[in-house]
Amino acid sequence: MKILIKALILSSVFFFTGPTVAAESFPSKPVHVIVPYQSGGGLDMMCRVIAAQLEKQLGQSFVVENRTGAAGTIGTRMVVRSEPDGHTILCGNNSEITLAPFMMQDIGYDPQRDLVPITMAVKQTLILIAHPSLEAKNLAQLIELAKKSPLSYGTSGKGSSLHLPMLMLAHVANAPFVDVPYRGAAGLITDLLAGHIPLAVVNLAPIADHISSNRLRPIAVFTETRNPSLPDVQTVKETLGVEVPAYSWFGLLAPANIPKDRLEILDENIRKALSQDSVRSALERVHMEVVAMPSEAFKQAVEQEREFYAKLTARFDLKAQ
Repeated sequence: MKILIKALILSSVFFFTGPTVAAESFPSKPVHVIVPYQSGGGLDMMCRVIAAQLEKQLGQSFVVENRTGAAGTIGTRMVVRSEPDGHTILCGNNSEITLAPFMMQDIGYDPQRDLVPITMAVKQTLILIAHPSLEAKNLAQLIELAKKSPLSYGTSGKGSSLHLPMLMLAHVANAPFVDVPYRGAAGLITDLLAGHIPLAVVNLAPIADHISSNRLRPIAVFTETRNPSLPDVQTVKETLGVEVPAYSWFGLLAPANIPKDRLEILDENIRKALSQDSVRSALERVHMEVVAMPSEAFKQAVEQEREFYAKLTARFDLKAQ
């Protein structure tokens, strides 16, 4: 009889605690990773590499979805409005997180209030690139060409971190350039390769091979010093004498009210994924700098960058459109 009672007690304990343990397991279903730009770009490329590794580590599907438009803000809004349970996260960059509030009106969310940084994954070099048919071989020649007749350039959207550098460059050089916004890097690069548009500002990753094969011509990089992989390409500052500060980071973020333990699980596993040789080599091969910045440091970096863009947009008198 005592044995029977003991067995009933143990089974009741299992009955009441079992579902609780199951409910706390994370992730308990596929995780949707929202990329707010077209497939084929540098951000999309990075997210798919990380997602594949996370599936191995966590034993759950990480489904990458491209939700494009409005310089990344459409896909970002989707994440902001999702259930904050960690099963929908954003794979984004500084365009829609730190820059959009200063460059665009009514983006539909407050990045500081509505999102929490998980992990900054990589940093990227921004580059001004041209179709080989363009007469200009460097930035000085390009500016002279634009002063004779305005030149069109493509970006991944108005108000993006790729759009702002050219606005600043045109301001400093006093040269007319006409922005042609795309929904992402893939369509832009396709048109650039075909010669449908003469210029573009892009991240280095998706066009590195096209530079190596001479299908595209690098004009200048928006970095303080020359990029080691492109030692012959001048910085914008070398030509203009004034620094046009611009860079891009790629990272993962979640809706603001995600439970702390789930945020920590994601952060830990994303950084673990980035430490894997296969992941690191895949990203470094396309000239991404792996930083694997944890959540709290990422949050501080985002706050500092917001202050930077507030001062920068005021300095160049750039208004939200």
